[in-house]
Amino acid sequence: MSPEATPLRGGVMRSIGQGVAGGPVTTPAEVEKYYNIGRFDRVIEDCRGLLAETPRHRTQERRFLSFLLGNALIKLHRIAECDAFRIEAVLSGDIPDDSYENSLLKLSIEIFGGEYLPIVEETTRWLKSSDTLPLVVQAHFVFLRGKARYRLGDTKSALADIEFAHSVFSQKKIWTSVFLATNWLGLLAMIQGQLQMALGWYEKCLDLVEYLDVKEWIATNMLNLGVIYYKMGRLEDAESCLRKVFRLDHIQVIRRIMATIALGNVYRLQGEFDQAKRSLQDSLQMSRDHGFRREEVLSLEFLGDVERDNSQPQEARKRYAKALKLAMDLAPRGDLVMELLRREGECLDLQGRHDDAEATLQRALDLARGLGDKFEQGVILRCLGVNAANREEYAQAEQYFAMALKHLVKTQARHEEMILRLKMAQVYHSRIAEDHEVA
Repeated sequence: MSPEATPLRGGVMRSIGQGVAGGPVTTPAEVEKYYNIGRFDRVIEDCRGLLAETPRHRTQERRFLSFLLGNALIKLHRIAECDAFRIEAVLSGDIPDDSYENSLLKLSIEIFGGEYLPIVEETTRWLKSSDTLPLVVQAHFVFLRGKARYRLGDTKSALADIEFAHSVFSQKKIWTSVFLATNWLGLLAMIQGQLQMALGWYEKCLDLVEYLDVKEWIATNMLNLGVIYYKMGRLEDAESCLRKVFRLDHIQVIRRIMATIALGNVYRLQGEFDQAKRSLQDSLQMSRDHGFRREEVLSLEFLGDVERDNSQPQEARKRYAKALKLAMDLAPRGDLVMELLRREGECLDLQGRHDDAEATLQRALDLARGLGDKFEQGVILRCLGVNAANREEYAQAEQYFAMALKHLVKTQARHEEMILRLKMAQVYHSRIAEDHEVA
């Protein structure tokens, strides 16, 4: 699937133009239309009003409204509020305890806490055990499973799941879900080293946020574009996108944290180490305050990068060790573990522990290949090339460099390609100097 094969603009405009005039809502169907274009605050208000007016004997209507309200709370990242509402709805009988609605809400909450393997197991159980699930409900289960599979390191299965969900959401014109699935397709393209394709998916998202009434998702879009741009070496564009996130009103904490992490990394790449450290210390504290474990790991990881790049490999390794412990609890074969092992290997090499560095980098490379992450494979191969040169295995270093260059050129990762070419030049210069000394 490619972004070019999924035209969105006309369909979104026609869908939004149907039945959302902005007056008082009188039916659940009208509330659903607001949900499909991202007016989640309005959905929550209207669902609460309709639930207050709807008699208990109209169980299907109350069940539908309760499920819609819970999903709207999740979309606004009001996770604790959603869980409290879900429990209340189950106890009152509005949502049956053994229903797919209860399971979807519960799993959507749990994914924020890093409970990935149970989510894969539960979604698969639902998909196998019930042939009568509506297609859209199947798509929601599959979408959740795809996100969890990615976090567990199963990129290939994740892509298949999210492509299926994206197709169903598009067919049914559930534009809020199309937006989320499109973002995930962008992320998976980026992970596979297809940066130009990822940029195409994120540009599709720009079409959607122009018509959806969700300011938060403008922040999501700017954040994703910022990350793509810094991977492509377009640091000024990256900084511009990330700064736009902070200029938006009422941004959710998670978006602010993620933008703060990404901006800290841009500062590091620009050599602004003090600014980078301040930004990442802020994101670390916010992540801990709000219980976002993945973001805590990323903050520690990038703080370690600042110290590594500032010639403090021992201090960097302390950061990486803390981050790796947390990352192993989340997903032992996931992307965070892979990234941290690569960084640990780099620092071991800087400290002269070349054999330990090689073993660690090979572990990272195995994980990157399992994840299908072409970008990281290129970076790890570069590190292995430097390591081989440090061990005076120059023929092997050349092989690693050649493989790294192939990956980084193909993925258009210009910043990492520049670093690679600099490292290659340094190694060749050192080798020539050694040859002259011997002569």
